[in-house]
Amino acid sequence: MRFLNRFFFVGMLAGAILAVGLPLLGFGIFGLFLASGSGNPQPEVGLRPLSFPSEVAPALSWQVRGMDGRTADVAELDHSVLFVNNWATWCGPCIREMPAIEELVGHYDGQDVAFVIVSDESLEKVQGFVEDKGWELPVYVTKERPPMFQTRAIPSTFILDDDRRIVYTHIGSAAWGDDSATDFIDKLLTGSA
Repeated sequence: MRFLNRFFFVGMLAGAILAVGLPLLGFGIFGLFLASGSGNPQPEVGLRPLSFPSEVAPALSWQVRGMDGRTADVAELDHSVLFVNNWATWCGPCIREMPAIEELVGHYDGQDVAFVIVSDESLEKVQGFVEDKGWELPVYVTKERPPMFQTRAIPSTFILDDDRRIVYTHIGSAAWGDDSATDFIDKLLTGSA
């Protein structure tokens, strides 16, 4: 007869767990009972209020630097539609969508759409990269984005209407030259969106 077999050890382990676990569980339930029936109200965990901007437009008072080194204020862009794209030179999906964005920029050349293609990298790094790629895009750099354009992922794109409300947000690369993109922007331009 083998006294010390696997059933012995399993039984000992189960007994030890029950011997320690049941009293702890009992104390926990008893503590909850005391706390709920003690007549002393427990302090409520407060919810923090949200910090909504008081106005939409001031959030766009945003300084960016163009590839020529000059500073521009996005708030001064008085176009009916604003297309903002966050990207980086090291981001593969960002680079893959740039030809489609360039096609979209060309499609709306001379129309009431402003494009702000912005990276938070150094001006020198982005200048060299854009030159190597041969892009003809309105590329900018910035040190800080307004809260409305901050995301944890890039590429990220925001389309704003004439009242500077974000009417469309897209995270990830996209086929911006597609008819669905131009149809949407066209509706914003005519006020039918």
